[in-house]
Amino acid sequence: MSTRRIERGRVAKADATKGSQTQKKVPKRFVKPTGEDAVPGRYEAGIKNDEFALLFGHTIATWVHVEDQMIQVLQDLLGSRSAPARQIFHSVVSNKARQSLMLACLQRSKINIRKTDLYEEIILQFSKLNSQRNGLVHGLWYTHETGRVFLSASSVDDFHYIDAREVKIEELESMNKALGILSNAIHMRRSPSIARTILSHAPERARGKQK
Repeated sequence: MSTRRIERGRVAKADATKGSQTQKKVPKRFVKPTGEDAVPGRYEAGIKNDEFALLFGHTIATWVHVEDQMIQVLQDLLGSRSAPARQIFHSVVSNKARQSLMLACLQRSKINIRKTDLYEEIILQFSKLNSQRNGLVHGLWYTHETGRVFLSASSVDDFHYIDAREVKIEELESMNKALGILSNAIHMRRSPSIARTILSHAPERARGKQK
């Protein structure tokens, strides 16, 4: 190989290295919240709006009963009334893991081969509502001096409260409606056509498909 060809190879390699360095991703670092939508005024920690607090408490209390009904669904999927469905359900604390567990039983077990897709609908609806519930329960709440209520879903970042979003009472009303509908659908799951009709009335936000 000639000296010229070797030199060209070195230049090409140097250019390629330089190009990869210029295209290197910038590491993720802290970015201070902009607070563009922040409402000026005085805030108090917690939910100080009585009407909102009442509905919030009702939503969380109702959720526990719907969660308990899902144990019946798991019991169906395990194929035996003597199966320890309650113990299994409560030992799996992750929402995603519960969804995976129930879908695996439904879709990959011979005993559930005749189950309709209503079970998928119930499981996915429950999982989606569970995610919404977790966002409400584990976020930090603030009440503006006007009574408007704000939620900071993440408390990991410094100054996270600056970008807290306002939560309208209609959002809680929608979730309450979705919980009632899911509860009724679970109760009527042995009549799939009726249960599916019930689920079709769920609010659009609750019926959104999970990835």
